[in-house]
Amino acid sequence: MGIHSPKRKRMAVDIGRAINEREAKCDAMKQRAALRVVK
Repeated sequence: MGIHSPKRKRMAVDIGRAINEREAKCDAMKQRAALRVVK
């Protein structure tokens, strides 16, 4: 039980959140590029 400390759990959540934000930014940029190509 000592291995899974709240601090480590929180760190994992922060890392997951950062990855999700990066992916969302990439998706937004792709959508903008697609809109530019269409227009």
